[in-house]
Amino acid sequence: KSDDPTINAKRVQRLLLTWISDEPAIYKKIKDYITPEDFTNDLYKRVSTKLFDDLSNGIVNPAYIVSMFDDEGEQAEVAAIFNSPLEQVEEKQEREKALHDLVCSIKRNSLDVLSTKPDMTREEMMRIFQSKKDLEALKKIQFHLD
Repeated sequence: KSDDPTINAKRVQRLLLTWISDEPAIYKKIKDYITPEDFTNDLYKRVSTKLFDDLSNGIVNPAYIVSMFDDEGEQAEVAAIFNSPLEQVEEKQEREKALHDLVCSIKRNSLDVLSTKPDMTREEMMRIFQSKKDLEALKKIQFHLD
């Protein structure tokens, strides 16, 4: 059902990955706010790690990322990430707000998942503290799409 937080988190993560693969310039706008660690779905975390590394090196090759996975089910899911239809939002302001909302949602979900982890290490506690600060800062910024 659509109000399941896990399904919604996965949908939001997939939307951002799809958007970045369609418009690689988006990565430059969000790279200071979202890292692969913010992806709570393991497969999406692995995809974002490779996609973000590639984009940092000026490469966009979704087909190669799909081929990195041996399992056919995973390959199909990764291919779906790169072929998901995006709702076309024409207005620049609406696109900027949509990007902001996606990034905030992913960051908030990452924080929620991390905060519920039992037996946290000192590093994880520090990451929660930093993520809370990042989220507060993120709420105040506005992305500008050119």
